[in-house]
Amino acid sequence: MAQRSSLLSPETVAKIASVALRARHLALGTLTGIHKSPHKGASIEFLEHKRYTPGDDLRALDWKLLARSDKYYVKEFEDETNLRAMLVVDASASMGYAPDGHAKLDTARLAAGALAYLLLSQADAVGLLSQHGGERLYVPARAAFGHFRALAAGLDRLRAVGGPAWLDHLTALVPGFRRRGMFIILSDLFVDRQRAMDALRLLRDRRHDVILLHVLHPYELEFPFHGPLTFTDIEDAGRRLLTDPEACRDEYLALLREMCEYYRNQATALEIDYQVLRSDAPLEDALVRYLAWREARLG
Repeated sequence: MAQRSSLLSPETVAKIASVALRARHLALGTLTGIHKSPHKGASIEFLEHKRYTPGDDLRALDWKLLARSDKYYVKEFEDETNLRAMLVVDASASMGYAPDGHAKLDTARLAAGALAYLLLSQADAVGLLSQHGGERLYVPARAAFGHFRALAAGLDRLRAVGGPAWLDHLTALVPGFRRRGMFIILSDLFVDRQRAMDALRLLRDRRHDVILLHVLHPYELEFPFHGPLTFTDIEDAGRRLLTDPEACRDEYLALLREMCEYYRNQATALEIDYQVLRSDAPLEDALVRYLAWREARLG
């Protein structure tokens, strides 16, 4: 018997809906704050074609292009599409750290699912970019609410394996996103800082709105270890370090604070939202708190 999808289970979808509905009153004007128009409709400024997918408005079919190419394309206009958001989820091995069952990847998947549900309920287009092992996992952005099933299925496929290939996939795909949109990145940011900042600057240079959700486990934030312990690099099992946690706790916590402050300061300089998302925190409260902070910042 096939295993039931955890993200598509009725219980999880209900939880996602609960998070999204509570946050909805804060989202209008915050998540959707970069729209040229909050409504779909005709516009004098034609932007581009896209391949027809079930659910698209048949009135937008380009019949002349169909006659020439025998392929179905629809026209998109400036005011016809609300926000286009891309969820970028880190599925590298370090995201699987879960000594107490609060895996960072599970938090990232559920947060991404909740934000997708919220955005789709506002008629925004949502896509997904991540990695499945070392291979790119990409779900193009669509605005139909039925698209949530494809996004949830993509999120459900994610397994914490390998290095941070998602960063390479993001850098490679960014030039193809011609229209200004939003990128929501969920990662523990255990990557080369320069590579991470290069990717963020690339997004901002193209005038995309960027939200950086720094997902960390409480043990990473608090280092509550005692007695001699051997630490193993989760992305390189051959690297092990025998240490006395109590002797190095202060230095470790100082380094962690320095990392978080680095990303916070760099993000602020680039006008990027930065928030730490604890993997043990109630997701509903964390997202509502973030949306309230964003609403206050945007004024």
